Amino acid sequence: ASMNDALESALDEITRALSMQKEDIDGDVTTRIATTISKNTDLKTATDALTKRLKKHTDCAAEGLIWNQEKEECAATEVNPGLALPKVNHRGWTSDDGRDHGWINERYVEFTKKQDDTYIRVFYHDNFRVHGHGSWARWHVMICDSSGNGCDYCNNPGRMQHWRYAYHQHQWWMNDHWSASIAGLCKPASNRNLRAGNYRRKVYMDNARYDICTGHNQYDTFMVDEVFKL
Repeated sequence: ASMNDALESALDEITRALSMQKEDIDGDVTTRIATTISKNTDLKTATDALTKRLKKHTDCAAEGLIWNQEKEECAATEVNPGLALPKVNHRGWTSDDGRDHGWINERYVEFTKKQDDTYIRVFYHDNFRVHGHGSWARWHVMICDSSGNGCDYCNNPGRMQHWRYAYHQHQWWMNDHWSASIAGLCKPASNRNLRAGNYRRKVYMDNARYDICTGHNQYDTFMVDEVFKL
């Protein structure tokens, strides 16, 4: 009888303990479920509001406008022209250089490339003379680092150069000064990819014969800008 009483007392304690644990577990689970439902409701409310707002942006964009949340209406954009308009690096001079080979004085322009995948568009205008019976010369637009060193030819789509040839019949020595231009695009140089950074363009003359002159009694220019190629 004593043993039975002890067993029944132990079973009662175990039953009470299990019952309390079950109540705690049920209460915790119920609380978590309620919290999750509440969070899901808040999330749905926020998602619905965001979807409506995105639709307003999309509808405005279809008309070339933007959604103004403060005024709750479509509005035109106002962009500073100084930030939106393309920019060109430009340099000019009036001097001439009578050398028959090498780097031409003052023929350079510095520029900053903003992106890796763009092309450089170049326009160079000058006066070129080759003088003598059967004379010629070749002027190249070269790509250099920001200090004007490490120069090389454009590699893609090709070299940017001006070739001048003159032959005078019957030994007539004509002193012809002709204006001409070099224009083109360039992606990499032969010795480097033109990634974002600072560079300099210079002019180099080679393959020259007889009396050569670059520049003559005029204003000449060097321009460089950054473009995307279609």
